[in-house]
Amino acid sequence: STLQKRIEQLHARRNREEGALVDAFKRLSEQMRALENAASTKLATLEAHVKKLQTALDMRARAEAAGLAKVAGVDYAADALSDKDAEIDRLRQLLAHRDRTIVRIKA
Repeated sequence: STLQKRIEQLHARRNREEGALVDAFKRLSEQMRALENAASTKLATLEAHVKKLQTALDMRARAEAAGLAKVAGVDYAADALSDKDAEIDRLRQLLAHRDRTIVRIKA
């Protein structure tokens, strides 16, 4: 009889502990789901932020490339003008030489 009561007490204790473990597992599962949802939301936010940054960097890179192309175009135009100036100077020197030659022939 005393042994039977002790066995019943042990069974009741085991059942309470099992119930407490089941409840703890349920709470842990809920917390894990909440953490997964929060992490998923945070990840989506970070991905959106990264996408915005990539877009901004792409735009900046395109703007810099356009600026460099413009600068290169300006440099090319400046070189072309410089070449034309040199050619004009050479033609002036030839004309001056021609004029001096004509003056000498007339003299």
